[in-house]
Amino acid sequence: MTDRAGAPVISRPGFRVKNRMPFPALHVPVLPGQECSVCAGPLPPTGPEQVWISLGVATDVLPLLVNACSRTCVDTLPAPADRHVPTVHRGGPSVEQPPAR
Repeated sequence: MTDRAGAPVISRPGFRVKNRMPFPALHVPVLPGQECSVCAGPLPPTGPEQVWISLGVATDVLPLLVNACSRTCVDTLPAPADRHVPTVHRGGPSVEQPPAR
């Protein structure tokens, strides 16, 4: 297949396949000096409030890891994307994802 200028067009048949890998459970240590993903404040010495959220970015929905300084910052996050896990969560095998369409 070629484009109008005659250059070859590479087709990637599996490129648009929906992939719903499980979210990893959160037990990742946070490095010193990191800041809150929501308010940019310092993280508490006891560690961050870590949650996963699926948000729309341009035309895609991405799983984003949030390192928040408090539950208040977690509560201010926007609603997750439609047809994805409907709440923020801590990951792991117990998280049920809606089927990909």
